[in-house]
Amino acid sequence: MIINEKKKISFSDHGINPSTLAEEDVGLYIRAGSERLPDPAQVSKIYHYGAGVSGIQQKNLLKDIYYTYFPNAILSVEDDMLAAVRATLGDAPGIVCILGTGSNSCYFDGTSITENYQGFGYMIGDEGGGVDIGTRMIKLYYSKSLPEKLSRKLDDELADRSAFVKKLYTHEKPNRYLATFCQFAGKHQHLPVIRHEIQGSFQALIKNYLSKYPNNDKLPINFVGSISEHFRDILIESLESQGLMPGKFLTRPITELEKYHYKEL
Repeated sequence: MIINEKKKISFSDHGINPSTLAEEDVGLYIRAGSERLPDPAQVSKIYHYGAGVSGIQQKNLLKDIYYTYFPNAILSVEDDMLAAVRATLGDAPGIVCILGTGSNSCYFDGTSITENYQGFGYMIGDEGGGVDIGTRMIKLYYSKSLPEKLSRKLDDELADRSAFVKKLYTHEKPNRYLATFCQFAGKHQHLPVIRHEIQGSFQALIKNYLSKYPNNDKLPINFVGSISEHFRDILIESLESQGLMPGKFLTRPITELEKYHYKEL
């Protein structure tokens, strides 16, 4: 999103993760973005939020590439957790959780993120995220815990167990593949057997992470991401059962980030 005093230009593309993409590919994405602008040299400030930028090496890589195409810009490169904080809290203290394919959460003291509990990726954790919920649906199928009529809806993908295993372990992005089964959970979340597993995923998120933050019994817990929106009712019920308060629910934090940074123009 490009903003000045008179107009706004918006476009979207694939995300940039410098921890998983080759430097050349990161450069191609940023160059492609610069070519959509009439004069990149006139850009005065760039705020980059994204995954994979927690380390100095990744931040410096991004800054070097941005300076190549935006030589006069002041750069700010931060991770997506801070983006979620600024979108939901602004500069106020609070607790924020991202629920998408995976999960991440933090406590923000009004100045900086002082505590950050997150899953260990799709192979170990990511409780509350799409991977965890999707994996639970697969386990229901193979343990024959689903009603037969419901189970048949997954036959095309799961009936051939060996084919499924091969597809999973050779998939370019197995975490995203597992998360696709979350769509099944969303369509049938009103059924007790499905709802129970979704609740289990959220209860694990609360127990392992959200309940550990300071003032969790006083501060509302804010959410960003598609999973928190699709399963909002179950998530709220899970929070309130543990004495926690739900806060804001955002699916597109970019809108609130625009408001946050617009005051600096």
